[in-house]
Amino acid sequence: MFSRPADYLVYLVFRLIAWILLQLPLPWTFRLGQAFGLFGYVALAKYRKLASANLQIAFPEWTKKQLRKNGRDHFQTVTANLLCSFVLMQKPWDEASSYIDISALLAQASKIKAASGVIWVINHIGNWEHGSRTPCGR
Repeated sequence: MFSRPADYLVYLVFRLIAWILLQLPLPWTFRLGQAFGLFGYVALAKYRKLASANLQIAFPEWTKKQLRKNGRDHFQTVTANLLCSFVLMQKPWDEASSYIDISALLAQASKIKAASGVIWVINHIGNWEHGSRTPCGR
């Protein structure tokens, strides 16, 4: 178990990384995330193999080359989205929304507002945290 000082140190490191990312333009943050994702893909052989096995199950018709490319792309995109989420969640909605396409959500806005309840089905590959900040999620 971590001690309180160790927990606080992890928190400070997290805050430092978030501050550094906030100083960069968002496209740079995305590219940095892609670079870290590529490093993770190369360095984390166990997870690379797991991703490849899962893709093989989902897409048995894909070639080994397609499996490798899509696995690598997944590592890069997930990491880039994670870093961008640190930045976008710190920005006001008006600024963050310029980077987010919610056109499909807005097309359904009248149905959402008219409903007595809504179940949000969202993917986990992206900045899904912003769903609560959209005009329809408020």
